[in-house]
Parts: sequence; C-alpha cells; structure tokens
Amino acid sequence: MPSTDTALQYLHDTFPADLARLDENSSRNWGCMNAQQMIEHLSEFFRLSTGAFQLPLAIPEEQIPAYKQFLLSDKWFRENTKAPAGVLPDIPPPVRLANLPTAKTVCLETLNSYLHYNDTQPVLHPAFGWLLHHEWAILHYKHAVHHLRQFSCSSI
Repeated sequence: MPSTDTALQYLHDTFPADLARLDENSSRNWGCMNAQQMIEHLSEFFRLSTGAFQLPLAIPEEQIPAYKQFLLSDKWFRENTKAPAGVLPDIPPPVRLANLPTAKTVCLETLNSYLHYNDTQPVLHPAFGWLLHHEWAILHYKHAVHHLRQFSCSSI
C-alpha cells in the first residue's frame, strides 16, 4: 500500500512537474478525454475531496469494502478504468476554461486547497464511500498518476 506520506509527497512535490510536461500536443494512450478535459477532471476531483460539492454514493454499500481494499493496495488503476455508472458521463463534458495553461493553474490551486484542507470529518466519494484526508491522499495519488500515464506524463 502506498503510504500517506508517499502520496502527499507526490502530490506536493512531483505532481506539479508531471503536470507541467503535459501540453496541447500530448496525445492520449487510452480513453476519450483530451489533455485539458483530463486536467479539469482532476481539478473537480480535488474539489470533491474538500467537500466543495457532494456526489451521491453510486455503488451498493456492501461493495465499499472491496473498493477500499483496492484503494489501500499496491494496485494502480488499469487503463480505461471507468467510474461507476452515473458518476461521470460516457462522453467527457466540454472544457470550461479558456486554455490548457489556465486549466493547469486551476488544477494546482485546487490541489493546494486539498493539501491545506484540515477537516477531520470524512468526505463522501461516490465509489469509495466516506474517506478521511489520508485516504483521499492515496486516492488522489493513484488517480493523478493514472491520468498522467494516460498522456505519458507521469514520472511514476
């Protein structure tokens, strides 16, 4: 299992450099999001973890232990891993921000908000259930690396 310290160190120190390698010409290895859609997706995920908005649980509660077992394992998300039905649309939404550099800036701002979010209350994830800050750190680590690998920009 990746430690919380490893996850937070990646998010704080390595993720910004990995994100900087992504540009308009970065081609995806799988999936249907373009680079800016992926960055905006990560931004929303960081916002979700601070309770900025809430999504309902999208899986039966009895499946949460299996999801958490994956979360706390050394396994990474596989290529083309899809969110549970109803969490994300099949077709990515259009970009909301003006351009890729703006999307990167917003992503780093939302990451910073998460890193400084000190609430001890759990925040609901639609597939992993109620997660504490340290569990979100591991999920963000795996999720960010997954999407940066999607565009060959991950150093992990």
